[in-house]
Amino acid sequence: MSKTATVRTKKTVQTKTVRTKIRLNPAVCDGFGFCCEILPEVIGRDEWGFPVLGDGTVPQSLRRTAEQAVAFCPRKALWLETTGCLGTTGRVERTRTR
Repeated sequence: MSKTATVRTKKTVQTKTVRTKIRLNPAVCDGFGFCCEILPEVIGRDEWGFPVLGDGTVPQSLRRTAEQAVAFCPRKALWLETTGCLGTTGRVERTRTR
Protein backbone atom coordinates (compact mmCIF):
# COMPACT_ATOMS: atom_id res chain seq x y z
CA MET A 1 0.00 0.00 0.00
CA SER A 2 1.42 3.38 -0.93
CA LYS A 3 0.67 6.67 0.74
CA THR A 4 0.09 9.91 -1.10
CA ALA A 5 0.78 13.14 0.72
CA THR A 6 0.42 16.62 -0.61
CA VAL A 7 3.02 19.16 0.45
CA ARG A 8 2.23 22.79 -0.17
CA THR A 9 4.91 25.40 -0.12
CA LYS A 10 4.34 29.11 -0.44
CA LYS A 11 7.09 31.35 -1.66
CA THR A 12 7.12 35.09 -2.19
CA VAL A 13 8.67 36.00 -5.51
CA GLN A 14 10.62 39.22 -5.80
CA THR A 15 11.48 40.88 -9.07
CA LYS A 16 13.79 43.74 -9.86
CA THR A 17 12.23 46.45 -11.98
CA VAL A 18 14.76 48.46 -13.94
CA ARG A 19 13.74 51.79 -15.36
CA THR A 20 15.85 53.73 -17.81
CA LYS A 21 15.45 57.42 -18.52
CA ILE A 22 17.30 59.56 -20.99
CA ARG A 23 18.35 62.96 -19.69
CA LEU A 24 19.39 66.15 -21.47
CA ASN A 25 21.50 69.13 -20.44
CA PRO A 26 19.88 71.90 -22.51
CA ALA A 27 22.71 74.34 -21.74
CA VAL A 28 25.17 72.09 -23.59
CA CYS A 29 22.91 71.00 -26.48
CA ASP A 30 23.42 72.75 -29.83
CA GLY A 31 20.39 71.16 -31.51
CA PHE A 32 22.14 69.01 -34.11
CA GLY A 33 19.19 66.59 -33.93
CA PHE A 34 21.03 63.28 -34.18
CA CYS A 35 19.25 62.02 -31.06
CA CYS A 36 15.84 62.87 -32.53
CA GLU A 37 16.66 60.91 -35.68
CA ILE A 38 17.98 57.89 -33.79
CA LEU A 39 15.29 57.73 -31.07
CA PRO A 40 12.12 59.44 -32.36
CA GLU A 41 9.92 57.24 -30.13
CA VAL A 42 11.23 59.06 -27.06
CA ILE A 43 12.82 62.32 -28.26
CA GLY A 44 10.85 64.93 -30.16
CA ARG A 45 11.84 68.36 -31.47
CA ASP A 46 10.67 71.85 -30.67
CA GLU A 47 10.12 74.54 -33.32
CA TRP A 48 13.84 75.43 -33.30
CA GLY A 49 15.00 71.83 -33.74
CA PHE A 50 16.10 71.24 -30.16
CA PRO A 51 15.24 67.93 -28.45
CA VAL A 52 12.17 67.60 -26.23
CA LEU A 53 12.12 64.59 -23.93
CA GLY A 54 8.79 64.54 -22.11
CA ASP A 55 9.43 62.33 -19.08
CA GLY A 56 12.33 60.61 -20.87
CA THR A 57 11.33 57.04 -20.03
CA VAL A 58 13.01 54.57 -22.38
CA PRO A 59 11.22 51.24 -22.93
CA GLN A 60 13.45 48.23 -22.37
CA SER A 61 13.11 47.30 -26.05
CA LEU A 62 14.73 50.63 -27.02
CA ARG A 63 17.57 50.57 -24.49
CA ARG A 64 20.31 49.88 -27.07
CA THR A 65 18.94 52.52 -29.41
CA ALA A 66 19.01 55.03 -26.53
CA GLU A 67 22.63 54.13 -25.87
CA GLN A 68 23.39 54.87 -29.53
CA ALA A 69 21.64 58.25 -29.29
CA VAL A 70 23.79 59.12 -26.27
CA ALA A 71 26.96 57.96 -28.02
CA PHE A 72 26.26 59.97 -31.19
CA CYS A 73 25.56 63.26 -29.41
CA PRO A 74 28.41 65.54 -30.57
CA ARG A 75 28.10 67.81 -27.50
CA LYS A 76 27.64 64.94 -25.00
CA ALA A 77 24.46 66.61 -23.75
CA LEU A 78 22.63 63.30 -23.24
CA TRP A 79 23.03 60.56 -20.67
CA LEU A 80 21.07 57.59 -19.38
CA GLU A 81 19.85 57.14 -15.83
CA THR A 82 19.00 53.64 -14.70
CA THR A 83 17.12 53.01 -11.49
CA GLY A 84 16.07 49.70 -10.04
CA CYS A 85 13.63 48.77 -7.35
CA LEU A 86 12.89 45.47 -5.76
CA GLY A 87 9.22 44.57 -5.80
CA THR A 88 7.09 41.68 -4.69
CA THR A 89 4.95 40.16 -7.39
CA GLY A 90 2.89 37.95 -5.15
CA ARG A 91 2.91 34.46 -3.82
CA VAL A 92 3.61 31.37 -5.78
CA GLU A 93 2.04 28.23 -4.50
CA ARG A 94 3.49 24.90 -5.48
CA THR A 95 1.90 21.59 -4.81
CA ARG A 96 3.96 18.46 -4.71
CA THR A 97 2.63 14.98 -4.31
CA ARG A 98 4.71 12.31 -2.66
